[in-house]
Amino acid sequence: MATDTERQPLGLPEGSVRAVLALQITLSFWMLVILPDPAQRTLHIPLNLYFLLAFVFMFFVSYGHSAADTEDPEPSPLGLPPLLVQIVILFGTAAILWWQYSTNPDRLKARLAPDELKNAYRFGAALLGGFMVGFLIRAIPGRNSAIFQFIHAWLSMIAMFMLVVEIVVHAFISPTLEESLDVATLEMVITAIVACYFGTRS
Repeated sequence: MATDTERQPLGLPEGSVRAVLALQITLSFWMLVILPDPAQRTLHIPLNLYFLLAFVFMFFVSYGHSAADTEDPEPSPLGLPPLLVQIVILFGTAAILWWQYSTNPDRLKARLAPDELKNAYRFGAALLGGFMVGFLIRAIPGRNSAIFQFIHAWLSMIAMFMLVVEIVVHAFISPTLEESLDVATLEMVITAIVACYFGTRS
């Protein structure tokens, strides 16, 4: 059964899921910047997180000008004041980087260096492939049907859940181990799922 208008995932205002995903990606970055190094090894920002930051910038572009338009009758993402999410992300990131730079610039430089670049092509392919799959799904006729919107809602929840899994692995599990975990495949899957969701909303 088709609907007259496209409903937003989870019944939230337009852009809300993308706002949550952008916040999750940013919070992951913040946590991995400020975490202390485990004994005898240095933590690095996971390479796939740099790829995922592209969607934070996409969120800024999508909801920068339109969110500031006070004549727009549509509610802002998450029902918050316009541009609040962007302001939190921008100034929060600047504050954390400045704090870390002021206290231990060498540690910050080492932390920001991504881990091995050997998987860069895999993450790039996952990001591009996932985004294109999502874009093609959005182009399918009948995307306003109840079935499509049900799948879309589940995709949004899976994307949010997978980002939680990634931060748990990198922030709470990996630092307790003597050697870092090889989770490149998991990171590739997470990158593809998040990219696919953003593709369906592009």
